[in-house]
Amino acid sequence: MSEQRGSPPSTYAILALLEDQPGSAERVAWATFRRMALIAPGLWLAGLRGRELVRGSVASSLTITLGLIGYYSYCRKNGKAVT
Repeated sequence: MSEQRGSPPSTYAILALLEDQPGSAERVAWATFRRMALIAPGLWLAGLRGRELVRGSVASSLTITLGLIGYYSYCRKNGKAVT
């Protein structure tokens, strides 16, 4: 695996997923959930409440995860280092 020292845990989880390592889907889900918990307070400060807050934090975190999966997949297919 072409891991970078100091990278966030989601990087390692996504790289493991792309390499079909056992348990990697759960690691990605957990990293996505933790990111969601970090995004929620910011959205709360921005005025979102209730279902809007939950939807916003879930959508934001999933968008980041899917973007990273796409980017890392692209890098791997084109022989570029994941940075």
